[in-house]
Amino acid sequence: MKIQNSPSPSVYSRPGVNSTTKGGAAKPVSTGTAGAKRTGGTTDAASVSLSSEARALAAGGNVNEAKVSAIKAQVDAGEYEVDAYRVAEQMIDRM
Repeated sequence: MKIQNSPSPSVYSRPGVNSTTKGGAAKPVSTGTAGAKRTGGTTDAASVSLSSEARALAAGGNVNEAKVSAIKAQVDAGEYEVDAYRVAEQMIDRM
């Protein structure tokens, strides 16, 4: 049975979807530059600020170079193994 002149039901439309592609698949609406607000032909830049802890880490503070070198050597040799149970326990403890 063929129904003619039937309006398309709203259940088939989704917010953020604009028309369809050649194969009938929905194509997303373009939002420009990854969510940045455009004004007068320019794009506003995002602002980021780092905590004092993040700045200290970026500066290389409190790094155990001997431990890092040992782990890096194990990884390079393919001998470094992760204790998945221990990692999971620590993840749960920090929740």
